[in-house]
Amino acid sequence: MSVKKLAVLGAACAVVAVPATSAQARSSKTGGVVVKVDRGGKGLNVVAAHGRVKHLRLARKAPSRVRGGSKVVVSGGKVISARGRASATRLRAKVVNRRGHLTAVTTDGTPLSVVIGNVNVDLSGIPAGSTVVITVTFDADGKPVVTVTLPGVTAPPVVDPAVCPTPAVIGTILAINRSASRVMVQKADGERATFTAPADSLTSLKRGDQVLIADADSDGTAEAISALSGTARQLDGEVAWIDSGWGAFGLQKSDGTVEVVDASACQLANLSEGDTVTTVVHTDADGEVIADAVTVADQQSSDDDYWGAGSRSWPRSWHSRG
Repeated sequence: MSVKKLAVLGAACAVVAVPATSAQARSSKTGGVVVKVDRGGKGLNVVAAHGRVKHLRLARKAPSRVRGGSKVVVSGGKVISARGRASATRLRAKVVNRRGHLTAVTTDGTPLSVVIGNVNVDLSGIPAGSTVVITVTFDADGKPVVTVTLPGVTAPPVVDPAVCPTPAVIGTILAINRSASRVMVQKADGERATFTAPADSLTSLKRGDQVLIADADSDGTAEAISALSGTARQLDGEVAWIDSGWGAFGLQKSDGTVEVVDASACQLANLSEGDTVTTVVHTDADGEVIADAVTVADQQSSDDDYWGAGSRSWPRSWHSRG
């Protein structure tokens, strides 16, 4: 793994702040490690959970005790807690090619130089599209020093299978039998399967909908079937790395780029480096990619699990009308 140590040259860039509505400011709290203070602009850049960068606007100038490395909680445009300091923090970034020059940007597209300050980043040898880990350490005065590394592989978490829910199934509705509360779907691997679910979960569904089937047991009885949101999409590729501490894995796609996918401990426990997987994901409000379902290629079930060996025809009782 190549490591490039980078010295921070200064902090001349202003913080990019996204103002929250008054209702949001009153109701939400954001905690994290400060990586940049803009006292004149009344703003903080903090690294929150899962390495996500938050740009926070304050109603008044940040207290003088708040500096790089401070652990803060902000609510209603005020720093309500600033206790302790972190010696280091990590955030995610992606290498992009802008006008022929490689630069690192956070998941929301903000340049690293704006998030932390003016930095001299040497990204030579790292291809555009790669995800990198930015480790920020702080000296006694709160000044940051940045280290850029490619993500490494850590062992998947060890979890008790008994506490993990049945893996979700993703599919497209081919037919609905409302009187029997059953749906037939074509799964991501192309196979067909039938599921029974509570009648009220089928009310708004129709043929052609992409759906998430939750907690289906071996006989195809599911706790719920729900339509996926508009941001849902399917990703296929190979597991490039697993970071159980971060709760994420890297998915290398056919074009060679690696997409970072947040996943639960139960999902990560089922993965190994090099696995070929099909995953359905959605993008949350912070721009993070979240796994709804992850299926390893050699674990994908066939129609035989639901229809019996050799059966590939639809039961006559099925009706294709939504």
